[in-house]
Amino acid sequence: MNVACACPPEERDFLRSWPATVVLWRIPEAAFLLAFFVPTSIRSWMWAVSLTWCGLSCLANARRCGRRHCYLTGPFFLLGALAMVLTQAAPTVFPAATPSWIAVSEIAGALVLIFLPEYFFGRYARPAQVLSSGG
Repeated sequence: MNVACACPPEERDFLRSWPATVVLWRIPEAAFLLAFFVPTSIRSWMWAVSLTWCGLSCLANARRCGRRHCYLTGPFFLLGALAMVLTQAAPTVFPAATPSWIAVSEIAGALVLIFLPEYFFGRYARPAQVLSSGG
């Protein structure tokens, strides 16, 4: 059963809760950054898990409250995770530096996708207006 909450999106936003923010984003972000300093044999896997964790968290938050940047960063992080897995699945096809380039691209892309959409279009996406035919 899907029951919609009548409360404003700010009250449903996981990013407004410090414990949820830590668990859903700060822990995987810390792991993502820590991966730059671990042996290369596990680095890509740490990045893939961190990106998947953040991507799924963003999609859940987008669905929960309509946070605009989460609609963009969720798929972006999941695509980055997929790219990391592909570089590990076919290491002879990709240059050795590919995972690092993906990681740096994910950081740069996340910064753009988090701040610009909300700056220009607002923090929350508006639900589609339901047009009534009057009857």
